[in-house]
Amino acid sequence: MNFIKANFLDIIVLFLLAILLLQRCGDSPKTQDTKPTITITMDTSWKSHQTTVNNVYPTATQTIPYKVTGKDTFFIPDTNYHKLRIQFDSLRDMFLAENIYKQTLKSDSSTIDVSDTIFKNRIKGSGYKFNLKYPVITNTTIIKEPYVPTRQVYVGGSINGNQNSFINMVDAGFLYKTKTDRVFQLKAGIDITGKVNYGVGSYWKIKL
Repeated sequence: MNFIKANFLDIIVLFLLAILLLQRCGDSPKTQDTKPTITITMDTSWKSHQTTVNNVYPTATQTIPYKVTGKDTFFIPDTNYHKLRIQFDSLRDMFLAENIYKQTLKSDSSTIDVSDTIFKNRIKGSGYKFNLKYPVITNTTIIKEPYVPTRQVYVGGSINGNQNSFINMVDAGFLYKTKTDRVFQLKAGIDITGKVNYGVGSYWKIKL
């Protein structure tokens, strides 16, 4: 009590200075973007699919008769039997022969194999083989929340010494950290002689 009375003015000045520093540290921090960062990544993989369709029978929708003219001597019956027999055999072989047609249709990385069989001047059957290759796109969304600064208070103490005395003083105090990473200190301590010491401090963050 006697110490407080003897140093009352100094204590008042110390606390006024501490309040002034704390008010200054309460200033609004620099404007920061508090919106989250949204990152969208795209990953493309290719899928393959094969399908075979057999025994497809198209339907004839129209028949257009062929008109024989005087120039088509091959289709005009010859009056000579031997030549007429040759004509008949040739037309028979052409009419009864199976003609198989195959083709491949391509589109990007996909293909379609088409097979048609012609018999007696008609499509006997068709077949399709689908080799499809298509991309599958997968989107991955990453939301990164920004760092939101907050005020922090730390309470603690320390033990001091020198070459003459292993422990010659102990003190206690607290640290106040602002949103702008500034640190303010208020502490008080007592040495081995009973003398009370006190002080304030201020620290700034150094960007390396």
